[in-house]
Amino acid sequence: DTVVPTVAISSSPTINNANVTSYTVSGSCSENGRTVSVLVGSVSGTPTCTAGAWTTTLNVSAVSDGGSVSVTANHTDLAGNAATQASATVVKD
Repeated sequence: DTVVPTVAISSSPTINNANVTSYTVSGSCSENGRTVSVLVGSVSGTPTCTAGAWTTTLNVSAVSDGGSVSVTANHTDLAGNAATQASATVVKD
């Protein structure tokens, strides 16, 4: 298998008091049934790629307030080929 999988972040809203304990981030992926490794600051989640999409809801209250927060997603296929990491930056206010 030489086809590189894909992963993207399509929704990563600003973190605020209304969503800090249930922050939802989502995106697309190419390898159904495989895990997507998501990191929001220091908080991680591992949703499964289903029908070309992934979503996870995390409690990000431990992430530092008042600045930029990195959001990343990683994805591999069964053969171990890694997708190019998807990334976004959001604000936690």
